[in-house]
Amino acid sequence: MKILKLSDERVAELTSRKVKVDTTEYREGLSTIGVGEWGELSLEGDETFRTVKRRLNLAAKELGSTIKYKPVPGDNNKLNFQRLGPDTPVQRRRRRNVA
Repeated sequence: MKILKLSDERVAELTSRKVKVDTTEYREGLSTIGVGEWGELSLEGDETFRTVKRRLNLAAKELGSTIKYKPVPGDNNKLNFQRLGPDTPVQRRRRRNVA
């Protein structure tokens, strides 16, 4: 058996949980929408709402904003959202445990 000590670079690589996501497209889109204004996003290709919402939230955080979402009734490929200021509380719905 051979035991080796890992380099500091390798340890940092293994323990770093940050994944850099390119939010340029989302930041550019959000910058056209003022604080308090509403927008609509549409899914393209194989995107999921979970992925798109995460990226939009990251972009909003970079711009010093938060996002409030509202589903579009009858359309599973669109989602309405409101850009809010950094100090505006956003009420999140809690998921119910289904037994």
